[in-house]
Amino acid sequence: MKSITLILALVSLLLVTGCNRGPSPNAIGSKLTLAMHPNCSHGNGPTGIGRVTYAPVPQSGHTECRTAGDKSITCNEAFNPDTTVTLMAIPDPVLGPDGKPLTLIEKIDGCNATACQGCPPGAWTCQVKMDGDKLVEAYFCGRVH
Repeated sequence: MKSITLILALVSLLLVTGCNRGPSPNAIGSKLTLAMHPNCSHGNGPTGIGRVTYAPVPQSGHTECRTAGDKSITCNEAFNPDTTVTLMAIPDPVLGPDGKPLTLIEKIDGCNATACQGCPPGAWTCQVKMDGDKLVEAYFCGRVH
C-alpha cells in the first residue's frame, strides 16, 4: 500500500510541476510592426527603395523587410519579451550619375534613429525594447538626380 501511495504522490507532483513551467521559449512575445514607405512623408518626390534588418533575428527567422515597388509594406515580427531589437534601415545602394545615392532615408518614427557609422552608405540604426507591442515606420525617399 505504501508503494502505491508513493507512486500516486510522484505522479501528482509531476503533473503539478509540468503545469507550472512558465512561458515556453517559443511562445509569442511582443510584436514589432515595421511599416516601410517608399515615399517621403510629405508625399512628394520619386520612389525610394530600401530594406530594414533585425538583430537579433525574430522568431519567424526572417532577417529583413524590403520595400516593394511604389507601395508601402508592413512586416510583423514577434520577439521574446524584453528583447532589445536593433533595426538597421539601409537605402538601395544604386548611385545616380553624380555618384550620390538615388535613395535616402528621410526619417524613422517609433525609435530614436541615428546615422550609422561603419555601416552601408546612408544607413540608419535604432533600438527598440520589446516591453510591449511596437510600431516603427521608415520613410525612403527617392532623390531627384
